[in-house]
Amino acid sequence: QIPIAASAPWAPPALGRHRSRITTTRPTTPPTTTTEASYPHHSVLYSRAWKISNLGESMVLSERAQRAWKTGTAIVTAWVTYYGLFHIDYGSRDHALSGVQRWHRRKLDEMLGITGKKTSSLENQEKTQEEQNEIVDKEKELARKGVEQFLRSAKREYERDR
Repeated sequence: QIPIAASAPWAPPALGRHRSRITTTRPTTPPTTTTEASYPHHSVLYSRAWKISNLGESMVLSERAQRAWKTGTAIVTAWVTYYGLFHIDYGSRDHALSGVQRWHRRKLDEMLGITGKKTSSLENQEKTQEEQNEIVDKEKELARKGVEQFLRSAKREYERDR
């Protein structure tokens, strides 16, 4: 394998693990030739490629950092996929993921020991709440009747005073 730098000293470095095999040095700036001067857009494209290739060389992550980055990316991707499939509410109507979401909720409830049956403490709380609601309803009714009686008596007094 012939290194790229051997055929063109100004070419970008060879990609891959074997960068140390390139023995020739490259200048820090791309050369200016007469063909580049006659086609100015070529030199602009070339200079951008030159900057990108040099940027890649100076910002190489270590293997450990790359492994950590890939692991983190895989974990975030898996979490977003899980959340999107099983937890996002797509509205009240059935959609493509409704069955999967219902299955997941059932399995999760089974795993956590949550059942649809009411416990005695919950039933007691409901009875207490219903009794309190009945008391409030009676008080409202009495207040309404009291207001009606007051209005009737005020109307009678008004008509009598006329």
